[in-house]
Amino acid sequence: MKVFLYIRVACADQFAAENQRDALERYAKDYGYEVAAAVTADGISGVHTEGIMTFLLNEAKRQNIDTILTRDSSRISRDAFAFMKFEKKFRENGIKFVYLSKSDNECPVTPMMEAFEAAYKKRRTKNGTRA
Repeated sequence: MKVFLYIRVACADQFAAENQRDALERYAKDYGYEVAAAVTADGISGVHTEGIMTFLLNEAKRQNIDTILTRDSSRISRDAFAFMKFEKKFRENGIKFVYLSKSDNECPVTPMMEAFEAAYKKRRTKNGTRA
């Protein structure tokens, strides 16, 4: 299965971007994913991700990519409402995010990520969709 890697750092720190990419590539290899492309958003705030998310969605649809690997949910957005909106929009287009920050993966789960994921799961369950 072909996937995109999505890397976002809030600064122009090439080392931070390379570390994310290395971790994502290891994960992809370990789980049998073929990396179609890596999309890096350098210096983009975690709150203002609308433009890069639109680009990522359009490219994934164009290239028939149904999975995007990223470090954690805060890479999508640090705003809970925007995060849920993007997750829903991608899911409606048959595209899922896979996060390395899950407890069985190598990246630590931060309290903010846990809160986002709990709120998202609760909202999906409340709306009658499967969590």
